[in-house]
Amino acid sequence: MLKRFLNLALPVRWALYICLFFPYAYLSPNMDLAERALPASCLAIMLPLCFYPEFLRLLAKYFRSLKEDTSVEIVCNHALDLMPDDCNILLDQYNALMAMKRYEEAKTYSDRAARIAPKLWLPWYHCAVAALWLNDYESAAINVEKALELAPYNPCCLAVRAAVRESKGDLQGCLEDCERIDPNSMVAAQARMLSIGPHIRSANFRAAKDIVSKLPKRIKAGSNDAVTLAYFKFSQNQFSEVLT
Repeated sequence: MLKRFLNLALPVRWALYICLFFPYAYLSPNMDLAERALPASCLAIMLPLCFYPEFLRLLAKYFRSLKEDTSVEIVCNHALDLMPDDCNILLDQYNALMAMKRYEEAKTYSDRAARIAPKLWLPWYHCAVAALWLNDYESAAINVEKALELAPYNPCCLAVRAAVRESKGDLQGCLEDCERIDPNSMVAAQARMLSIGPHIRSANFRAAKDIVSKLPKRIKAGSNDAVTLAYFKFSQNQFSEVLT
């Protein structure tokens, strides 16, 4: 009964709380003050319970922001015991497991989320990312196409499809996807890293140099832009700068 209540949407939980518990505790005409103590206590307990799913989701996101992936996993396991079909919790669990490089386990959660919410692009996108890390390019290609059917211009989905195409040797397709990505989007650096490889492989060094010229002046160590610059320097036989 409790699981069914927690799996209801927040407006439904709140409506049940107001319509059922509140009148019983305070509006019953034949109850004296002492008799109201028990239902009033139940009312006080049920109030935080109404918001318990939202509390667990916020707690998981809080630990995720701190990169406390083990804590995220603990919170999500508890939340999924109560709400096994909560798509947000499934994806939080997926993100934590991916951060811990447990890709096989992460994929099971993204697959569950995709089955629960097949009309959302995000679960399909996560399925594609997990498959890509597992070198399952066929599965990644299928999942990212489903994500793009739902969000045709999403830069994250385009970046994943570009990575899949590059891994399968479709260099032209990779470049086409990278060109469609907004240069101001959050995956612009990833697009630059993905697009410079095909240019160098096809000996189009002018296009590769053009990409490097658009890199930020201050490149963060370990970033996609740092990899892009190192790849270009390697193609120019500037090995000491590659090491730098």
